[in-house]
Amino acid sequence: MTDIELLDQMIKDEAKMVLEEKNGKLYVTLKEPQYPKGSVTIAGMPNNSIVIKADKFNSPDSLFAGSKAFPPARPRPNL
Repeated sequence: MTDIELLDQMIKDEAKMVLEEKNGKLYVTLKEPQYPKGSVTIAGMPNNSIVIKADKFNSPDSLFAGSKAFPPARPRPNL
């Protein structure tokens, strides 16, 4: 499993933006809720892109699914 696949599984579906396709290219349109006419479109997104609605979530536990655990950090060597 690649790192991006692992990250995709860790993030809740409702926290992710859906990529759209136009003319064979993927894009996402980011909108600013406070400004209804405010938006930006990012075109040419890679197939494995993950776009997170970060401003909709107050804390990491509301963003992450909690389905994976990281292994403990390895001790650093003394230099």
